[in-house]
Amino acid sequence: MNIVYRWFPGYPLNEPVPHFTTIRYYFRHRFTKNIIKMVFAWILFEI
Repeated sequence: MNIVYRWFPGYPLNEPVPHFTTIRYYFRHRFTKNIIKMVFAWILFEI
């Protein structure tokens, strides 16, 4: 299984991985549209 898929929610390698909808829930609530826009603007201004 992809290591990033485990790292993002903080699951160690010896624990079962949750269903993908759980990961999607974490992503949607951790990275709101405003935060994604801020990160995108930061990347563009750093180049």
